Amino acid sequence: MAGDAPMERLVLYRCGDGRAFARKHVDYRLSRTAPSHALVDARSDHREGLERDGDRVFLYSAARRVALSAADGAALVADAGFDEFLRLHWGRLQDTPRLPMRFAAPTMGRTLSLEVRQGGEARIDGVAVTRYRLSLPGVLSRIGPAITASYRSDSRELRRYEGPSNLRADDGRPLPVVIDFPQRPRSAGEDRWAILAAAPLASCALGR
Repeated sequence: MAGDAPMERLVLYRCGDGRAFARKHVDYRLSRTAPSHALVDARSDHREGLERDGDRVFLYSAARRVALSAADGAALVADAGFDEFLRLHWGRLQDTPRLPMRFAAPTMGRTLSLEVRQGGEARIDGVAVTRYRLSLPGVLSRIGPAITASYRSDSRELRRYEGPSNLRADDGRPLPVVIDFPQRPRSAGEDRWAILAAAPLASCALGR
């Protein structure tokens, strides 16, 4: 962490028996809202992410690597950068009905025009949260997949994520998930980071 801004994140996705099947590395050092990231899933050896080469931004998935235009890159939100985008625009979202963004979709090799809007107040396990919804604009929001992110109202920290993920179910479709974050984020020590980064990945069945 650099102040309240993350530098890097390392995420392990685990099977029901505790074995890790996928790993994602997110690097915010060049952009808080469109971080470089790399996902590898051992179940199918699927790989996807966003990488940078100087001022150029690339999306990749499997054997495809696509360069984004300068216009896309200038307004880009990618992966966990959605979390940072919301927190950076928290005040603006209190007064604006909806806020547009360009969201990177590595498996599609392009960005999507989406919008985020506030979804009201609620409580999760007694904790007051503010909900935000990310979806396609206008009437398309009724047919496209949507993301609901609930943030602690006092600290603006993510409490729950609901929606599609960048993991795939056993039938190949995006895996819908509900992810709770009951504990506040904390920095990992170098030893713990090294252990997680080197943890072997195994295959297991999901989405059944």
